[in-house]
Amino acid sequence: MFPKIDLEVAYPWAGTFAETKDGLAYIGSLPDFPRYLFALGFGGNGITYAAVAAEIIRDQLLQRPNPAARLFRFDR
Repeated sequence: MFPKIDLEVAYPWAGTFAETKDGLAYIGSLPDFPRYLFALGFGGNGITYAAVAAEIIRDQLLQRPNPAARLFRFDR
C-alpha cells in the first residue's frame, strides 16, 4: 500500500497522556506538602482545568472559599 521509505529520526519525543479515574483534575494541597499547591491530571481538558485551577489556587492563596475546590480535592 505505502512505499517503503528509509527515514532517519532527527528529533525523537514522546507525549504522555493520562487521566484520573474520574476524569477530573487534582487541584489543591496535600497534608504532606502543606506549603505546596498542585494542579495535576489535566488530560484532554487541560485548558478548562487550567482556568479552574488558577481560580482555586488564587482563592486558596487569598484564603477565600471557592465552591469548585471540593470537586477537585485529592481525597475525593
